[in-house]
Amino acid sequence: MSKQSRHRGRILIVEDQGIVATDIESCLQDEGFEVTAIATSMEDAIREASTVRPDLVLMDIRIQGEADGIAAADHLHRNFGLPIVYLTAHDDQDTLTRAKRTDPMAFVIKPFKPAELTRTVEIALNRSQAEAREREQSFLSAMDSIGDGVLTTDSQGRIRFMNRAAEALTGWPQELALGRQATDVVQIADDEEASAERFCALLDLQGAPQSDSSHEYPVLARDGVHRWLTIQATSIGAGDGRSIRVMVMQDVTGRKQSEQALRRQADLLDQSKDAIFTWEVDGAISYWNRGAAGLYGYNSREAIGRAVEELLPAARAANRDEVLAALERDGQWSGELTRKARDGREMVVESLLVVPRGAGPKTVLETDRDITERKRTEREIQRLNQELRARVNELTAVNQELETFNYSVSHDLRAPLRHIDGYSRILLERADLDLPAEARKDLERVRQSASRMGRMVDELLELSRTSRKEPARQATALQSLVEDVLVEMKTEALGREIEWRIGELPVTGCDPTLTRQVFANLLANAVKFTRYRKPAVIEVGQGWSEGQAVLFVRDNGAGFNMKYAGKLFGVFQRLHRREEFEGTGIGLATVQRIVHKHGGRIWPQAEMEKGATFYFTLEPPGQAAAGTARAGINGCVNRREK
Repeated sequence: MSKQSRHRGRILIVEDQGIVATDIESCLQDEGFEVTAIATSMEDAIREASTVRPDLVLMDIRIQGEADGIAAADHLHRNFGLPIVYLTAHDDQDTLTRAKRTDPMAFVIKPFKPAELTRTVEIALNRSQAEAREREQSFLSAMDSIGDGVLTTDSQGRIRFMNRAAEALTGWPQELALGRQATDVVQIADDEEASAERFCALLDLQGAPQSDSSHEYPVLARDGVHRWLTIQATSIGAGDGRSIRVMVMQDVTGRKQSEQALRRQADLLDQSKDAIFTWEVDGAISYWNRGAAGLYGYNSREAIGRAVEELLPAARAANRDEVLAALERDGQWSGELTRKARDGREMVVESLLVVPRGAGPKTVLETDRDITERKRTEREIQRLNQELRARVNELTAVNQELETFNYSVSHDLRAPLRHIDGYSRILLERADLDLPAEARKDLERVRQSASRMGRMVDELLELSRTSRKEPARQATALQSLVEDVLVEMKTEALGREIEWRIGELPVTGCDPTLTRQVFANLLANAVKFTRYRKPAVIEVGQGWSEGQAVLFVRDNGAGFNMKYAGKLFGVFQRLHRREEFEGTGIGLATVQRIVHKHGGRIWPQAEMEKGATFYFTLEPPGQAAAGTARAGINGCVNRREK
């Protein structure tokens, strides 16, 4: 085939008379046209046009087969866009009228001269190409004004046209892109070969000129911007008789980013242990996270599409109309539901229903949290509280009885003791009675026992009152409080050689009356148990233990065996004989109860004949007493009294 024949055009001859067809072929070839094929029927013509697309069809009206040339020409023109020139020996008006309806380029009446044939073919080709160029120009002008990106390529995949939107999407101006390969201008930024192969397939010009299905591609623009584009392509006939490929591109970057954001959100929701799912107002579930699968036992494939009421039957459900009304009014609803899981278990869930923004008025986001164990615990706490209230009532009754007993002790028991002491004293003071010395000693013992019994009653009553009284905390200067106690100790210390070592004591939050009683009891014990020491050393100070302020009272007295330290704070417990050191065994029990009332603790440290130290705190563990200064035992004021 010569270069001239390729430029003049390709012709398909449809003629059932072989000699005529051969003559026409020779005539055209002599003038530089290419004859693509000779067909004798409509079926042959369609097949040949599909195989090699001609630029023009020479159609005889009378051909083989059931369909005549007019029907064949109509099919080729409508489905392949091919221009038609009729060859006919008929001049009847009906046939010509029917043929004109197919919009032919011209008619050539048999017999005809070769020059007449070639001139008609050339005129028809020029007219067809002009019309095609006009259509293409009109098409491109229209494409330049639309919002979607449009570009066209030739049979080699080279850019022929780009509209302004395509320039913006690819970053390539049309003057630079023309003639370049489409794969260079539209760069697929995907590591998967399948995406690049799919895009190259869009540039394939083979097949009928119909739209391909659209695909989404990540594209790297010339300016370095990444975009997601949906690209469709179709083939159309061009003005030079060649086919071109038209690609339409839409920017879907925003949608892809939204989808990615939604996927990230879905991944985050999947990390939640709570059941999170969405459903439409008609009840159909549209999303189901892993927490919902774990809680209710259904995976997402089993749950999505099913109605909530069907999948999760509620043993105790809220009124549906009330829920929907709350969603409509407030955009959310919350409450407790009792639902059944897949295995039949009933569980109490704390449910929150929300209408998400942008999800449409018919989509509901539901979050369920299993609170079955919490509800069981609440019921148990309620039961225990009821039992506690009952015990409190019992203790209140006991305390009332104890108050009555205390009244009886303070009045009914003291009266006989006073009588015993009084009558014994009268007997001792009567001059007319000449009592033997032994009898007088016995009466003295009776009086001493009655006095000791009275003190014991008083201390028991004080212990009882202390146990019932709640501390009234206030800022208390312990330095002044201890000084007041020491004033009262002077009587017991009269004639004694005592060295008092009083350290710097803090201002702290405590009940001053009860705290004074603590120091009074501890200092009284120190004075008592240092009776045989010259000099006696009694020390009061403050230290620190485990980050907490600790007060202490120390002496160099008789001490005790730490083996028996556990008995110190029991009522009536004594570690020394009454003959050596008097006492009732109630004082330290009272001290311990006061300290415990303050939330503190008390503990001893001692050694036989080397003294004892009592440490105590007035705050719960972990709390520092207000106003305390973190320091060791310092600033002691040494005073010796005789």
